[in-house]
This record gives sequence, C-alpha cells and structure tokens, in this order.
Amino acid sequence: MSRTQQAPDETESSLETPTPPTPAPSTPTAEKSFLETIRILPNPIMLDGRKAHVVIEVVTIDGRPAEGRLVAPDDSSRALRFKRWRGGRTWRAEHDFQPGDPPGPWLLEARVGEEVAEALLHVIGRRPAASVWFADDLTVEPATVLEGEPVAVSGRLELVDEDTTLPFGDQLVLLAFRERGTQTWDYVGEARTERDTGRFTAEIGLGTSGEIRAELRFVDGHVDSEAVEVQVLGLIDNVRFIPERPSPVRTTHGGRSCYRFSLKVRRQDTNGFVPSGRVYIQYRPSSGGTWRSAKAHTGRGVAEAQINNGTADVFTYPHTGVGGWRARYRN
Repeated sequence: MSRTQQAPDETESSLETPTPPTPAPSTPTAEKSFLETIRILPNPIMLDGRKAHVVIEVVTIDGRPAEGRLVAPDDSSRALRFKRWRGGRTWRAEHDFQPGDPPGPWLLEARVGEEVAEALLHVIGRRPAASVWFADDLTVEPATVLEGEPVAVSGRLELVDEDTTLPFGDQLVLLAFRERGTQTWDYVGEARTERDTGRFTAEIGLGTSGEIRAELRFVDGHVDSEAVEVQVLGLIDNVRFIPERPSPVRTTHGGRSCYRFSLKVRRQDTNGFVPSGRVYIQYRPSSGGTWRSAKAHTGRGVAEAQINNGTADVFTYPHTGVGGWRARYRN
C-alpha cells in the first residue's frame, strides 16, 4: 500500500469546473433544443463551517419556464424554485448549502418542457479528522495510445483512523494532467468514488504525452495520488475539415441537451471526400492548458463519429468554459 501526500493548495493547479457523467439515454434522435445555457455561481462551492449561497440560472431559447432539483451524493434531493429574472429569458433559483451537507458531487437536473440538462456542482468541505489517501497505485490503461483514443484511469480512496481502514465513497476525484516538459497541472476529468468500496474509474482522452494523477480537494488543501506516465502517439493524416474551426450547435439527443458538430472531411492532396475513418472532437479550456477529447453526449467515453460519404456528425457533452474546438481524424 502506497500512502500519498497531503499537501496545501498549489497555485499552479487551475481548477476548472468539471462536467458530470450522465446516464446513457435511449437511441438518440436529433431534436431542437429550448435550453440555451446553465450558469452556476459560485462553482466550486466551499463549505467551511458556514452556509454557502449559490445562484443557478437557466437561460431558455424562447423564455419558456425551467424547473429542477439538486441531487446530493447520498441520493437525497432538494427541489429548486425557479423564478423569471427581470422579465427576460433567464430563470433563476437560489439555494443555501448548510454546514452539515455532504461534500462531493452534487448533480443539478434542469428541465425545460421535456428536455433535461445536467450540470455538476462541486461541493468542497474541510479535511476529515481521519487520514485520507489513495490506497493503490493509480492505474492508467493502456499506457500508450493513439491521440484521441481513451485511457481508463482507476484507483481507490480510503479513510484511515489509527488501525481502522474504511472506503471513502461518494467523493469527487479530479483527474489532473501535466504535459511533458511543463510544470502546470490541468484538470481533464473526474470520477465519483463508489460508496461501498471507495474505488473509482473514468475514461479520458488526451492530445499529448504527459503524466496523470488523481486529486481530492478540501477547503484546507488536497490529497494527491502518485503520478503515472502516459504516452500519446500523434496522428499523421492527409485530411482537412470544413469548417476548419468547428463550432457547436446546441441540440438534444433523446431529450438531453448536447452539442452537434457537422463536418465535411476532404483529402488535402486531391480535395476528394474521405470515404471512411472516424472523426472526434477536442477542446481547449478558456483558462488555457492542453487539448483534450470532448466527452460523448452521454457524458461517458470520447465523442466520435463514423465518416459517411465524406461527412460526419459528432455529438458531444455540452462542455462549459471552452476556449476553442478542433476536429481530428483517424482511420
């Protein structure tokens, strides 16, 4: 068993609000979306012995009303009351987190008509009295991948109090990545620890080689796993995309909000359509950092699509805080 370091906060780690995994919907059918955006302020939420106030805003396309609830890590829920904000298209709800509320991943479920969108609230509490560590070495499989192919990251989180060891379940573990040759850690994913075992696993896609580690954050510091090296082999291709700089269109799949990227794929040399292969989408956070693969519209795995007659429609999770998008190809 390898104990891991409990460290004070590091200013070099820029915390980007993670996006939550969502249950897989039924077979998707593209539909018009009536939900424009969700804003949560602040997020993360710090529980430091006092109430923490949060404001949730849902902007709808035509001003139709929103409703929703918050689901705690223990699966209990709190109903939200949305009110129209200043007579516009924004619906606002407010909630006070209490000092005794459980820290970890809280899920916002917002509904506009039959359309459901989800967003993650990261509620961070104080370090518990017992010691916290990542009990096993972090596992990253495979350790060498082609650019954009997912790697599975798994580990286990424990609480240790004298001679008693317990799984630390219902916690939000952040996955951080440091590009080779740099010093800054960027958040590229997250995973929820299982209630009974403390184990966690997540799939992430990377655009370059570097190191991955797991982190559990507290108001007064964080606990890190050991870092694991992963090698990403770049792709050499003879394709170009139309448009060259893709931008998403908000749509729905099976009633859930997502983004759609519609692309044409042509050969660089002949300008002919590329008949086969796969396209996937990467994004770079507005705060900077490395390119990473967008999640599939279900919130699980990597967003990609098969090329059909030189075109591809890729559906992704509606990531927030994005500074740029790009498409990538593999055969």
